[in-house]
Amino acid sequence: MISIRNPSLLPLALAVFALALLVRVGGVTPESSVAVFPPGLWFDEGLNGVDAWHTLHGAGLKLVYPDIFPREPFLVWILSGALWLFGPKVIVMRTVTAVIGSLTCVELFLAVRRTERERGPAFALAVAFVLATLHWHAWFSRLVFRTDLVPLVACLTIWAMAAAAQTGPSRRRKLIAWLGAGAIAGIGFYTYLSWYFFLPVLLIWFWALFPTEEQKTATVWDASLYFIAGAALTALPLILHYLFSPGDLMGRPQAISPFAEGFGPGLRLITRNLADVLLMFAIRGDHVPLHNVPWTPVLDPVWAFFFYAGIARTVILMFFRSSDWRRSVAWLAWLIMLSLPSVLTQTDSANTLRNLGATPAVAWFVAFGWWWIWKIITHVFKSNHLANGILLALLLWGAFFQIHKLWVRHPHFPGIVNAFNADSMHIAALARPDPDGALLFIPDLFMNKSLEFLLLTREDVHVIEQDALLLLNSSEDAKTVDRRVLCTIFTPHYGRLHALFPSGRIEPQALHKDDRPFVWIYRIPASALLEPEEAARKAAELLK
Repeated sequence: MISIRNPSLLPLALAVFALALLVRVGGVTPESSVAVFPPGLWFDEGLNGVDAWHTLHGAGLKLVYPDIFPREPFLVWILSGALWLFGPKVIVMRTVTAVIGSLTCVELFLAVRRTERERGPAFALAVAFVLATLHWHAWFSRLVFRTDLVPLVACLTIWAMAAAAQTGPSRRRKLIAWLGAGAIAGIGFYTYLSWYFFLPVLLIWFWALFPTEEQKTATVWDASLYFIAGAALTALPLILHYLFSPGDLMGRPQAISPFAEGFGPGLRLITRNLADVLLMFAIRGDHVPLHNVPWTPVLDPVWAFFFYAGIARTVILMFFRSSDWRRSVAWLAWLIMLSLPSVLTQTDSANTLRNLGATPAVAWFVAFGWWWIWKIITHVFKSNHLANGILLALLLWGAFFQIHKLWVRHPHFPGIVNAFNADSMHIAALARPDPDGALLFIPDLFMNKSLEFLLLTREDVHVIEQDALLLLNSSEDAKTVDRRVLCTIFTPHYGRLHALFPSGRIEPQALHKDDRPFVWIYRIPASALLEPEEAARKAAELLK
């Protein structure tokens, strides 16, 4: 029999954390470690980093970060602390989310241990092991997305609810525990929009944690009131903000609503999205390189078999009303509800980013199916050692598939570099500081958030509109410091700059694509700069 006798949870939790962190930051080859993979910096990652840096430098904490579209603040707050300690580096931000993902695995272990006591810590370890090695969750733990916090807060909330339900016999202590559980749930509103899909799951967990009529009548209403009070108190500042600025709540949902083009097209889109989600576990996954190894299903055939076996076992438990059927239904509700964000939004695939909150439930069903098959094998063959060996080998095989997908297949997928704004990293390297102190001007077209984050601490960098590039002599040191202007094949200002400042020169370093210059720096000597009035007159002529 698979068992761990009289375990201490701390060593097990530390082991889960260590494994999860190793999977998320390590790699069998240098190019698969988190320091270099994912390559580049995706726009949304740079956006969160820029907000975190500005939070530290004058903007202060915000309840909603409005740039591009209204965004929840919790990840930005966490990143602010990390950037304050270690500086604005890509590796710092990605290490933060790797730690968040690793803590999610630990919290899932603790939540399952709390809610599944009769199965013992071995089952909880199996669930945590699946999530720790699952490519879907580990991959996004390397990326700086708000979604990473949804699984963590969800697992923490269920653990806190189970702990509150098991607190006793003091009524006062129990109600305080429920208040604390609600406060944790309230944090979810500060994470990501998919958290709202988890709210019905909380109701089902209430139902699962109070299985008898006596417990329902005696405790559930008080527990519910204290839980809601805790959640409301935590979320109150954000609720008040949304009351006065409802666009910050509804702006993003309206932008990605499936019914934007009408009811009929919306229903067809939802049907197609649902089919994609149903197929993604074992047949055909998300095709976006940013999210997944394109078209690869979430699970290999072995883990997919365990996953569907776990769902089948839940259906059987529901039919026969076994002692643990309510909790199984609660996990099924988690899987279904947190899979809906990509069903009910505009997307062209099973959007695994929006559905990341479902990953703890996916891990639970894989482990649950594995556990059920183990019970069948031990019952049929009466050989514990043989059953343990077979089942452990199959579990490890699935983990090998997941880690190989993360460390080997994904880094070597063709085009993966272009999926992550790698050009921003190259442009930032090209625009290194000038040893003579020349000022660098970047037209606003260049200033995507990835590049902006990479150049945050550069005092020599100035961002101005393209037309204003023709007026580069407004500062006091106009005639003593050279000007350097970032130019690209796609922007028109280079020709005008050359016409206005013919004595300028192209610096020798440049980026090339298809053997053609793609990005370069045009250097204007300080002696060539014009008086402001003359520059304005000539610039006006060039802009006609």
